[in-house]
Amino acid sequence: MNTGPYLQEVIKRWSFQAILNATVSVDTFFVLSGLLVAYLSLKEMKKNSGKINWFMFFFHRFWRLTPAYMLVIMVYVCLSPYWGEGPFWPSANPDRDNCESSWWANLLYINNLANTDKQCLAQSWYLANDMQFYILSPLIFVPFYFSPIFGAVSSIIFLLITAIVPGALTMKDHFPPGLLPNTVQGNATNQMDFMNDFYIKPYNRMGPYVVGMLAGYFLYRTDCRLRISKIVNLSLWALATGCALALLYGLYDAYNGHPVTLPVSAFYNAINRQVWGACVAWVVIACVTGNGGFVNTILSWSALVPLSRLTYCIYLLHIMMMELYLLNLNTAFYMDDLNVVMFFLGILVVSYMAATVTSLAFETPFMVLEKVLFHPTPKDDKKEIEADQK
Repeated sequence: MNTGPYLQEVIKRWSFQAILNATVSVDTFFVLSGLLVAYLSLKEMKKNSGKINWFMFFFHRFWRLTPAYMLVIMVYVCLSPYWGEGPFWPSANPDRDNCESSWWANLLYINNLANTDKQCLAQSWYLANDMQFYILSPLIFVPFYFSPIFGAVSSIIFLLITAIVPGALTMKDHFPPGLLPNTVQGNATNQMDFMNDFYIKPYNRMGPYVVGMLAGYFLYRTDCRLRISKIVNLSLWALATGCALALLYGLYDAYNGHPVTLPVSAFYNAINRQVWGACVAWVVIACVTGNGGFVNTILSWSALVPLSRLTYCIYLLHIMMMELYLLNLNTAFYMDDLNVVMFFLGILVVSYMAATVTSLAFETPFMVLEKVLFHPTPKDDKKEIEADQK
């Protein structure tokens, strides 16, 4: 493959920065997750006079994620060695083979802290972070329920930790502001150490989750109502758009022969994810409160709903789909703009197809089972349903 020469060429393009810095897309999901946890939990506490079923709070999250997650790993480990052959088909696959010794870390959702050099299903570091943030989330939304001041203090503490720690680690270990080590002056840490020791750690990634929880609390307190003038609305949209574009394209010079200083890298790593989280939070708040305009029209398109329900399984499967194609080729994959676009579109379609089967076979049955066991239909409702059917 001509990966090296192709990347050297596209990195020079200003337009490619949105792809190169697309790691903030992960933070988008952290924001959404934190927002929903805070908003829904606070509504439940209000409904039940400040009480919440803590067993179901934690069990539902574990049950929602784990069955499909573990079953995908099982299929991947047991069957993927037989999925292909050819000159590029490897006799060993670390991403798969590590599961034999590291599966327990995935099951306990600590694979971002333990055995990080032997990752099983490499992209699953996100699930570990999300679960850990979920476990810590009551420390923020419960204080908010009883007192805005207590909730604000708790949130500020978490935000300070998630800003100070990555900044300090960057200064200590010479971490770059982007994925490539040549974006910071001096001898930067190699990319693998950056991923294992910095990128996947919860204390470096929780900032957007906290921002999302603050947005969820805001929507809870305002009952999803926000009346602002058109000028203020446009100003907030301009601010959010400007900050987001600065994060996506601000490292262009650093990627093209003008690396930033170490203090600048530390400052960027300290705040960039929280700033992105604030931009995403504004988009959600604006759309929910009727200030989203055409953006809300696009994001609320009903055709996106069934596709959105497959995103979890796509997340679990998409790298396998890429491996399945690339490692079964008889000749090396040649990277150019057209081939990469066609590869992306093909993998997107195949991933949705595989996710549909996986969701029906692994995910949906366990979700239905939870409803049957813990949320049975009341007898009166059953009678009404039977009457309606007759």
